[in-house]
Amino acid sequence: SLKKISLPADTTYAVIHTKWFNYSFWITSSLHRLIMLQQSGKDFTLLYPEAWDSIPYVTESLKAFPNLKIYKIPTGVHVQVPLLLMPEVRPFTACFDGSELQTVRNYMTAHIPVEFLTKPYPTKVYITRKKAKYRKVENEQEVIDFLVQKGFSVIDFDDLSFWEQVALMKNVKEFVSIHGAGFSNIIFMNADGKITELINEAYAELEYTFPFWKQAYTCGHSYTPIFGKPVNETTLLIDSQTQVHSGELLVNQNIVVDVQTLKDIII
Repeated sequence: SLKKISLPADTTYAVIHTKWFNYSFWITSSLHRLIMLQQSGKDFTLLYPEAWDSIPYVTESLKAFPNLKIYKIPTGVHVQVPLLLMPEVRPFTACFDGSELQTVRNYMTAHIPVEFLTKPYPTKVYITRKKAKYRKVENEQEVIDFLVQKGFSVIDFDDLSFWEQVALMKNVKEFVSIHGAGFSNIIFMNADGKITELINEAYAELEYTFPFWKQAYTCGHSYTPIFGKPVNETTLLIDSQTQVHSGELLVNQNIVVDVQTLKDIII
């Protein structure tokens, strides 16, 4: 029932989209697939949904591919493509290849704009979600008070552009954050980083597959989870997302962090 556009048969097109689409999947999957295409030596034009123009991390990160040819697909339109390149997608969502993540790290950090390379960045960071609608640390000020004493800087990724995040993480050696898509920025750290993830214990017990432990491990970092109690009791899992408001889901509940456990880990 949608309008269809038939693309010319003398041009090879490519797609890098994945079923799940957010910041984490973009940097750990889509960017690697684009690098694969570029390294293949094949001449191609990227099929680019017009809606991507409204996603800053997409438009900013693609500046690392200055010679990329793009065909923008209008919203609500099907395209028929005679010649299509489709780089391999990882077999399941929480599956990572360390060499692929390092390829993304090496490529993107090599393309950090000069204006961000010259800025000073902290080596210990705590990522806050205070501006987010949900999935926050309920007793965050207590957590921050301790971490600041240990030399940590409090950062909100929402305040940084894509390239500022990459430049920051290239210098980070210790990273603490609650579960979230921005956690995947750990792939831009140099090896031997120290990663601490704050996790909803009820979500971990029922559904969590620890993707950031897998990312940390395959990138050569140490990883420690701290399990916090959710503020609200719910059993709504992520697969219910189409039926309920996302803020009601178990994964998105605020948690209370045991600061003593944090003190035992951050020495």
